[in-house]
Amino acid sequence: MRADFLTKSKTRSKERTLLQSFINNEIAEYREPQRQGTPKGEPIGFLNDKYKASLYMLKGIGQKNIAEQLGKSHELLRKWNSEDEFKKKVEEHRYKFVSMHLDNIKLRLKRKKELYDKVLQKPTKDIGSMKSDKWGLGLDEYRDIRDYRFDVKRELAQAFADAIKTADTTKADYLDFVLEVYRILNLIWSRKIEVNKEVKQHKKIVREKLKRLVSKRLEDTLLKLKIKGKDKKEVLDALSFIEMV
Repeated sequence: MRADFLTKSKTRSKERTLLQSFINNEIAEYREPQRQGTPKGEPIGFLNDKYKASLYMLKGIGQKNIAEQLGKSHELLRKWNSEDEFKKKVEEHRYKFVSMHLDNIKLRLKRKKELYDKVLQKPTKDIGSMKSDKWGLGLDEYRDIRDYRFDVKRELAQAFADAIKTADTTKADYLDFVLEVYRILNLIWSRKIEVNKEVKQHKKIVREKLKRLVSKRLEDTLLKLKIKGKDKKEVLDALSFIEMV
């Protein structure tokens, strides 16, 4: 997704989710084709209403409800949805929307770092008394994830799982990246859409990889700390046990 959309995302109202922002942005940028200058009999592309309908098909609320939201008849939407060009346009939107989520993760990590830098400037006693929700970013932009169409959620889960598998483990923000992706994956998995065996397998792989990663990072950190040998050994033994279970 283009950087201009991510910039707009920073200032979008709290009421808008990623899906709402994506649809609104695409509609705002679309330029309806004109009949003038087009040879008779040749298609002129999608008019605004039809293009808007192709975006609304990312929602998993059923064609009848989508038709009502668009102010169109159910019959007309079914006709459009039977057309190859319309189906192709919906696929294009789905691919673009899913791809945009990974860019949004990068934006979230940047905002999270800014938040952490600000929090860590506070006195230790104040940090210790802060509520946990002050430490991280909420997932408000994903609150309508249950309304994503099934194939959108499935491809999103697949894309996130692949991103974790292929991410550069040597990068300093790798753990933050994995944790952030995992939080959103949990939202998808919690909606019970994991009927796809491959997605189920990815869920298991991601959880195991995350568990090993966190344990390794904790182990590396503990080895740097100046604590008694016996205490350090007990903690490391506990981490080894966590990895096994």
